[in-house]
Amino acid sequence: MRVSDVDLEYHDVSRRTLLVKSTLAGKVAAALRRQRRAAPAARVAWHAARRDGPPPRPRTRERVRAVYLVLCGPGTLDDLSELIDSIHVYDGDGTRVLVVEDATSDVRWPQVRELHPGVVVVHARWPTGGPPRLSPPLALGYREALERYDFDVVCKLDTDALLTGSGLTERAVEAFAADPSIGMLGTVGVRADGSREDYSYDRWVLEHERRWSRVVRSRLARAQAAAYDGAKVHGGVYLISRAALEALNAVGDLDIEPPWWSQIGEDLWFTLGVTAAGLRIASWGAPGEPTASASKWLPVPLNELDARDLLAVHSVRRGSAGEPEAVVRQVLRERRLQRGVAAIE
Repeated sequence: MRVSDVDLEYHDVSRRTLLVKSTLAGKVAAALRRQRRAAPAARVAWHAARRDGPPPRPRTRERVRAVYLVLCGPGTLDDLSELIDSIHVYDGDGTRVLVVEDATSDVRWPQVRELHPGVVVVHARWPTGGPPRLSPPLALGYREALERYDFDVVCKLDTDALLTGSGLTERAVEAFAADPSIGMLGTVGVRADGSREDYSYDRWVLEHERRWSRVVRSRLARAQAAAYDGAKVHGGVYLISRAALEALNAVGDLDIEPPWWSQIGEDLWFTLGVTAAGLRIASWGAPGEPTASASKWLPVPLNELDARDLLAVHSVRRGSAGEPEAVVRQVLRERRLQRGVAAIE
């Protein structure tokens, strides 16, 4: 696939960036730039982890309906806390929250547990440097969920996502039970605003990286053999069945990482894995469906959340009409407060 085939405006990426990353040397250089602060950050996080000591571990696996999995980077404690609040308000019964902290020094398990008792925090040993290198810590979280819990579904959320309604995981459990061929649910193909997702950049990345990486070539080949069509589930909010995670774990795909220089995002990596396992990805983020997810902005108007019966949204960084993040969060915070008051009454 050529650079000219990628929708540059849609993906907010320059032609120069694509040209640099179309070579292995360019990918390595980009990865090294991303990791230039990793070693100092890892050292600070290591000392913080030593002070904290190991978090408590249960003696037996706990039976829960669902696990909410959140990957948390540096400087996101406030956002994480608000996300956990939204989970407790809208879907707290029979669910657990599992946080993977990305080898940070300012988001520590004692802090999180003090704010939200019962939340499990897992420490990644080495900071990723941010997207697109999020597959390893997320896989750590999936393995931890399988080890700790007997669950039906995992809901993966970014820290700039929030729950906005009740019954998300219950409806997901019903959807997976109704069609066991589905492994992932989320925004795929069409967004909540009716716009079509563009996967030209993802196809471009895969086309180049399959040349240089046996791991990428193998996973992509297995996915294509299972009728992979080039789409992916958007990573801001998605749900994955226990059957899908067990299938990934059984063949070692939760232990296999993309190359350290890869530009493959975690949502594309796990979409490939689920498809390679013979399961389907299905839309749950189009108009009339229960989630809404887009990169860096909310794809539906704030005043239409109730009418659309949306249960989870991403991203709250900006409203669809350009509202700043503080305004978006305040509106959603007031909705949660009203919900809490109504529940008490």
